[in-house]
Amino acid sequence: MKIRSHIVSAGILAFLSASALADNASVIKSPLTNTGVDSDAYGRVLSLLSGNSSSLAIGLAKLAPSAAHQIEVGGVIETNFTTNSKGAAVVIFRAPIPGSGPALDFDPRGKLLRVLANGQSLLEATLSGAGEPTGADVTERVDLVRAAIPGLVGKARADFRLDTKGRRYFKVELERAGAGPFELFVGGVSRGTFTPFGILQKIRFATQSDDPGVLPMNFDPRGQAIEVRRNGVVVFSNTFEAVARGVNFASPRFSKVVIPSTGADPDGSADAKLEIDRRARKHFSVEIEDVPVGTYDLLVAGADVGDIVVSAVTGGTKGEVEFTNGDDDGNELPLTFDPAGKTLAIRRDSTIFFEGLFTPDTDNGVGKPGVEPPSELEESFGSTGLNGDASGRIRYRVEAGGRHKFNVEIEDVPVGNYTLRVAGAVRGTIRVVATANGVEGEIEFDTKIEPGHVPLTFDPRGQLIEVLSPAGIYFSQLLGSGSQPN
Repeated sequence: MKIRSHIVSAGILAFLSASALADNASVIKSPLTNTGVDSDAYGRVLSLLSGNSSSLAIGLAKLAPSAAHQIEVGGVIETNFTTNSKGAAVVIFRAPIPGSGPALDFDPRGKLLRVLANGQSLLEATLSGAGEPTGADVTERVDLVRAAIPGLVGKARADFRLDTKGRRYFKVELERAGAGPFELFVGGVSRGTFTPFGILQKIRFATQSDDPGVLPMNFDPRGQAIEVRRNGVVVFSNTFEAVARGVNFASPRFSKVVIPSTGADPDGSADAKLEIDRRARKHFSVEIEDVPVGTYDLLVAGADVGDIVVSAVTGGTKGEVEFTNGDDDGNELPLTFDPAGKTLAIRRDSTIFFEGLFTPDTDNGVGKPGVEPPSELEESFGSTGLNGDASGRIRYRVEAGGRHKFNVEIEDVPVGNYTLRVAGAVRGTIRVVATANGVEGEIEFDTKIEPGHVPLTFDPRGQLIEVLSPAGIYFSQLLGSGSQPN
């Protein structure tokens, strides 16, 4: 069948790609279990997660022809699709660039994927986690991070395999890591010591094995903290979860867009914010101020997605609604929609108070700042705590005439040179010296070329600003997200 051959080809490509990457990838091949609602329906899932590009392909056949269906992952409807005249479909999620299909902006691992029709589950499977179906095939490989310990050398890697017969294999290898003994901990539990094999040190596990060198596997390492310790000190570690850009890793960024007033209340204001954190989780919020107290509807592309409750506060009124596609904040609603490029409207009863297109910055601020009205943004720099006395400030100013200035100042850190990084790109060096006023350093950028100023050829607003040295990251902050405690 055409659907089946297409998916098998995609699976071969996924496997070859993961093998070529070698260092950090996850490949999941899984059948979908028929729930009995449509006894003829069948399907398969093929997932490739890697640092460069990822995909989640779902091949389906013998569903109702030319009918509307949904793909639900972890309780969230991720996309809608319609079968062809033969009841078949192929749905492919992709990251970091979606292409013609839906975006893979969620991590499918450990989640229940369901194919729905009229609210009923037709086909389903847990992908790489407890409850996965018989016949699933999973391969995952993760590099372990070497601790910053003087004299520590070598590298480490962990591999997991689940075959179609349900047998599980797990191993951790150290290469040129020096003398042991080394001990493996998974989820904080000691699982055994490594055995030397030439330049390698290995520890191996399996659910079924007659090899005396293979330990019994009575645990699941997926998603667990993996630590290699020597004499009680962690020398290599990581979470056993392959990193996939756009899926569980991203360059943090922040965007804020004003939602225009319709004139229903000329004193009111509204804005929408979208933040993407390091783990690729999205946080979307809409806030309104200085409108009458009450409950307002938030509409995204005409759909009512949540309520904004406006209450009295000092100096006026204020209300906010927050969404996330993560699972770490019970105060935020599930983000089951993509607001980018959609029209946002805020309505009370039948009156629209605010309406406008949400167009967040999606290019990481690349490019010289453009012409815009005068403004000023000043925030306390967020210290990471690497140095308890450290403090700093960030300033961004747009002057009349369109001149832009960007300034970063740090204080009370050890004397020396520090790297300024914006959205992951190195933008300059801050030289910290002792002065009559204390220990401080500063770097200034300007769209007008002047002595002592670095040319401002990028826009840092909404981007992650970091100051670091070989000792680590001293400051880290999304510019525009508000002052952080020093």
